[in-house]
Amino acid sequence: MGMMAAESVEAAGAQGRFWEMYGRIYRSRRPPTSQSLRRHAARLKLDVQRFESELRGHVHAGRIREDFDSGLQSGVNGTPTFFVNGTRHEDEHTLGALLAALERARSQLVAPNAR
Repeated sequence: MGMMAAESVEAAGAQGRFWEMYGRIYRSRRPPTSQSLRRHAARLKLDVQRFESELRGHVHAGRIREDFDSGLQSGVNGTPTFFVNGTRHEDEHTLGALLAALERARSQLVAPNAR
């Protein structure tokens, strides 16, 4: 997701509609434009003036950069990235591979009553 889209999602989130905006942008399959983002904001019944003001002022850019930097420090260099018990999942991202990783992690846990 590009910076303009990320800022739009955060601006919508500031008005309680983060996931709704995220879904609209993701489903559109086209790069967002200022016009399409304004339409999304209006359809979500956001305060469009506030939304546009926050985008123009890059109000949420710092938070997005912090999240991005935090991801890089955690070893995330793309999406999706999965962690199982704090370890980065390096295998395929198929359902079978992820379930196998979860089963391996579960088998390594010590049952609380076994101590």
